[in-house]
Amino acid sequence: MIEHYTRLDEVEFYLNDIALKLDESTLRYNYNDCWIDFDVSSLMKKGSNYLDLTLKKRNPHISSPLQLKFVEVIVNYR
Repeated sequence: MIEHYTRLDEVEFYLNDIALKLDESTLRYNYNDCWIDFDVSSLMKKGSNYLDLTLKKRNPHISSPLQLKFVEVIVNYR
């Protein structure tokens, strides 16, 4: 969940050095935040996993900084 994220922001996401495609995600906008859902089931590995975010362009109409507030991983055991 990213606070103050808008459609005019450009953010790159990487999981374990593999780019996550924003156009393949689900974006759920709330008042001041946005949940961005990726299906990363094929990219997760046992042990440590690394998520990298890079802000490429910020919405020029917003003065508040982006803040990454939550990262959740939903695990289904089979």
